[in-house]
Amino acid sequence: MAAVAAVGARPLAARLAAASRRAATSTAVHAAAADTPAVSSPAQRPPRFYLPASLRDAGAGAVLRLPPEEARHATKTLRLREGDRLELCDGRGWVVQAELAGADKAGAVVHTVAAPEQVALRGWQWEVACACGSLKGGRSDWLVEKAAELGAASLTPLLTQRSPSIGSGGDDERPAAQGGKRAGRRRGGGDDEDGEAAASGREGRWARVATAAMKQCLRPYALVIHPPTSVEQLCQRIQAADAALVGVGPDAPALQAVAAALQAPPGRLGRGILCIGPEGDWTPEELEQLLAAGAQPVALGDLRLRAETAAIALLAYLRMQLP
Repeated sequence: MAAVAAVGARPLAARLAAASRRAATSTAVHAAAADTPAVSSPAQRPPRFYLPASLRDAGAGAVLRLPPEEARHATKTLRLREGDRLELCDGRGWVVQAELAGADKAGAVVHTVAAPEQVALRGWQWEVACACGSLKGGRSDWLVEKAAELGAASLTPLLTQRSPSIGSGGDDERPAAQGGKRAGRRRGGGDDEDGEAAASGREGRWARVATAAMKQCLRPYALVIHPPTSVEQLCQRIQAADAALVGVGPDAPALQAVAAALQAPPGRLGRGILCIGPEGDWTPEELEQLLAAGAQPVALGDLRLRAETAAIALLAYLRMQLP
């Protein structure tokens, strides 16, 4: 992430100087009102935009350029104008307040008005491992979006006997919110879109959907999209996790009872894995492998659920019940 030393034509440079003066005034006002509670309602917060590079070193007064898709969203969709406030996030927990300094044919430039703040991780960090490769009609996009909105730490496309690949996109290839096919690849801490070729296929699309959801729900950390993983590889991760639950039929222990017995390890974050099989369910051999690795079977009720429904139902319950 580089500060813009000279951006565009002379009029834009003048606007940047004016923005710098407004930033100084804003800092003084903020210092004078240090005892005033900050506005925390999501509905009252300024719109959030994503920068792929770390914001850790972007101190007050830094001048940054928005990526092309973010710039279009700010100036064309939201119609922000010079001086309008906004938030920047990097998907690594760093968030900084800024304002729009100006726009030109090359994009939009913002001016930070405060030092960046890092939001600490807390609570259980859940990995959703779901055999979602066979999902059609936008259902895999929905799974990624809702997993991000519900605070999952990561999502792993699971390769099983009945769902052996993730496909190439198919019916899911529609423009992602605020992204589309031009957006850069994002895998929870990757390089910026100029330094890495835009990803194609489902993995790249899921990463773009996850980035859009991260901004919409104001989560500070991006949903990590792991590479497709076999059941054997997942079993190795289960053995190292603090907890692992696998959704099975109604004869398994009730989710409520299993969740009530989960305890986060003292002094650190709890890391768990939620395992959801494909349409057609696990094979007996796969289920035996997961249970032997230490996963606990849980029942999700007496109705037959689609893979994406089961994954989100399990995640939503645990997010609401566990601290």
